[in-house]
Amino acid sequence: MSLLPIPVVQSFTVNPAAQTIAFGALSNVVFGATPFALTATASSGRAVIFAPVTTPVCTVSGVTLAVIAAGTCSITASQPGNANYVAATPVSNSLTINPAAQTVSFGSPGNVSFGAAPFSGGHISVDGLQYTQRGFPVDSQQFGPRVC
Repeated sequence: MSLLPIPVVQSFTVNPAAQTIAFGALSNVVFGATPFALTATASSGRAVIFAPVTTPVCTVSGVTLAVIAAGTCSITASQPGNANYVAATPVSNSLTINPAAQTVSFGSPGNVSFGAAPFSGGHISVDGLQYTQRGFPVDSQQFGPRVC
C-alpha cells in the first residue's frame, strides 16, 4: 500500500471587491469665481470621475469646476470599477453660485431744463464696462418724480 499524497484540484472564484466614494460638501461661491478643483476619493484608491448635472450653471473638465451662471450647480462623482472592483455607487453634491454684485456708475450730464431737447449724457459704466448714453429723454411719468 502506497502512502503517497493524492493531488486534489479545486477551483474557486475571486469576486471583485466593493468600493465607495467619499465626496464632501461643496462650498457656495459667487458668480465670477475662478475655476477650482473638486476632490473625492474612492475606497479602492482609483481615480474618481466628476460630471456636471447642471451644465447651464457649471461645467467640469477633469477635476476642475468652472462657473457658468448663477444658480444651483450639481456634480456627480463616480468610479466605474475594473476587474478587481465593482463600480461604486455615484455620489452627488450641489453648491449654490450666488449672483455677483453689480456696480453701475455714470457721469453727471450737468443741469438740464425741463423740456430740453435730448442730450448726450456721457458714459455709463456697468461693472467696469463703458457704455455711451444715447441721449434718451427721461420720462418722469414712467419713473416717477423722485428719479428726475
